[in-house]
Amino acid sequence: MSIFNPHAASVFFILALAACGGGGGTTSSESGSASSVAYTLGGTVTGLVTSGLVLANGDATLSVAANASKFSFASTRFGQR
Repeated sequence: MSIFNPHAASVFFILALAACGGGGGTTSSESGSASSVAYTLGGTVTGLVTSGLVLANGDATLSVAANASKFSFASTRFGQR
C-alpha cells in the first residue's frame, strides 16, 4: 500500500502555486502611464519520489522529475501592473 496520494499531491501543488507571489522586472511603457511586469513561474518541490508530475501554465507544460527540488517554466508571461 502506497502512502502517496496523487489527488492530495495535486491539490498541494495547486495551492502552493497559488500562494506564490508574482515577481520579476518592471518595464515602463513608452507613454510612461502604464507599466508591464514580466513573470516567471517556478517553485520548489518536496517529497516527490516518482516521475509523472506534469504542471501546466497556459499552453506550456513542464514535467517535474522524481527527487527534483525546484522547477521553472522556460517561458515568461507579461501582465499589467
